[in-house]
Amino acid sequence: MLKEKPSTRIREVSASQRPAYMKITSQMRNNYLIACMSVLFLLTSARGAPTKALDKPLRNPVSSIMKTVLYRQTNNLVGLAEAMPAEKYGFRPAPHEPSLASVVIDIARTNNSLCAAAGTVEAPKSEEPKETDSKEKLVGVLKASFTFCKTALAKLHDTELGEAVPFSAEGYGPRADALFTLLDTWSDGYRRVAIYLRLNGLEPPEKEMRFAP
Repeated sequence: MLKEKPSTRIREVSASQRPAYMKITSQMRNNYLIACMSVLFLLTSARGAPTKALDKPLRNPVSSIMKTVLYRQTNNLVGLAEAMPAEKYGFRPAPHEPSLASVVIDIARTNNSLCAAAGTVEAPKSEEPKETDSKEKLVGVLKASFTFCKTALAKLHDTELGEAVPFSAEGYGPRADALFTLLDTWSDGYRRVAIYLRLNGLEPPEKEMRFAP
């Protein structure tokens, strides 16, 4: 008779959280594979960056590269949001697609939620932005969310990436999962907003590729 394998749960969660929690843990292997691929891609795509920055091994490669991407994507995504004229913030390519305002709000909301989880800090409390808000207000919300992420992730260390952190709607998952979900959000957000700009006859600003200072 085969013995039942011991539970691999890091901590207890409520009964209502368990299905989602188990879904997260079943994806951990894929998430860490994506992590390795993401770090490799980010290192090899850093063309134009000073080569002296890679003369010695990074002490915390994953968290260090994550902070570099955060620095870049702050400039890239805020730059895209600023490039779209205010009167086009309600633009959507098709009726079922989100408006530009909605995309900006979603990125900011994800930043606040997942950076709080990854940094084990409280998410900022502020008035929920609306699609009808002005461009100036929505760009300000986006900037504030990236500023919060920089503070929340400032002390991030690779040794903490496997620790369980709470996800508001999904129970608990590894800290790394929050980071790679952020990467997905930024990548998808950049692609989507760049398309919105081009559909309106505008070219996206040049992407930031430098290392963080």
